[in-house]
Amino acid sequence: MKTCLRIRTLSLLFLSAAIQLPCPGQRFSFQTYGESEGLSNPTPLAIMQDQAGFIWTGTQNGLFRYDGTRFEEFYTADGLPSSEVIGLFQASSGTIYASTSAGIARLSSRRFVAIRARGSPVITTHREGIAMGPDGRLYVASPQGLLVASGEDPDSHAEYIRQPAGAEILSVYADRN
Repeated sequence: MKTCLRIRTLSLLFLSAAIQLPCPGQRFSFQTYGESEGLSNPTPLAIMQDQAGFIWTGTQNGLFRYDGTRFEEFYTADGLPSSEVIGLFQASSGTIYASTSAGIARLSSRRFVAIRARGSPVITTHREGIAMGPDGRLYVASPQGLLVASGEDPDSHAEYIRQPAGAEILSVYADRN
């Protein structure tokens, strides 16, 4: 009985000490960006921070890269298949991929190059539709099924893994292991 009383007393002391401890809150800093910073379309569809720290914003009317001071614009004239950028992905190699409503493109020497498989544009309709495995294979969730391509150039070797009837692949994730 004395042991039970001691345990209760110690529990109450610990609980009252824990309640008395201050609980600091976190502060979050928010910054609004718009046309004055060079973001001509402030409706983001996809946002990503790359390995160098740049913020990429895909919008209904182009892709924008923020360097901490200003936004740089990328449009169809810069190689994007469409101005509607719905998804962004960066491979471990540093290559940036932009998924648009008309296909996927990768950034190469400050221009985007459309990715094609078997001569047709590779399309994903979902933000999480691109991943790259540790072996360098590109995985794309597309309306045709799961595209698995060796390397960053699917035209070199690509294979669609068809989904069962009625099923739809919405996203892909490649574990680093």
